[in-house]
Amino acid sequence: MEWSNGKELCFRIIDLAKKAGIQECDVILQRGQSLSLQAQKGSIDKSKATSTQVVGIRVIQDQKIGISASESLELDSLKMMVDQAKATSRYSGADPYQNIRQKNSDDIILIPDRVKQKEDIPIQAKIELAIRLEQDVLAVDKRIHNSPYNGSSDGEGESFYANHLGTFCYQKDRSYSIY
Repeated sequence: MEWSNGKELCFRIIDLAKKAGIQECDVILQRGQSLSLQAQKGSIDKSKATSTQVVGIRVIQDQKIGISASESLELDSLKMMVDQAKATSRYSGADPYQNIRQKNSDDIILIPDRVKQKEDIPIQAKIELAIRLEQDVLAVDKRIHNSPYNGSSDGEGESFYANHLGTFCYQKDRSYSIY
């Protein structure tokens, strides 16, 4: 199960919150990666590969909300994130409608079949596609001299949710675009 390490991380953060005396909390973890290629004049003009991850916590103390987030998954950073959320909750107004009551007995895991299939498109094929897109636009009419905004991108993302009651949800998806 590729998502199990994210689940473990979410519940490790919830354990940190419980040790800090937090009454209610939920955690969201998002991570993803993408590749974007743009062609100009028959070669790749711009390329961008990104990898992101961010984790956030919402705590509820005496009907007061505190939130905090971190891009670092180091233990010290996670502890600081929990402490900051707890501290900011002191400055919120009480709201009796803010609560976490959802408890699922089973995990909710959403991974579409298209994502379960391993992507095996070599980077060279992606480069050739971006270049071909530009060539195809230029071939439409001899009056077209350039095509400044064309390329391809693909990405994959994961979202995790967990709360102090034991609820856990996971979703993974993939996207492709050409323009």
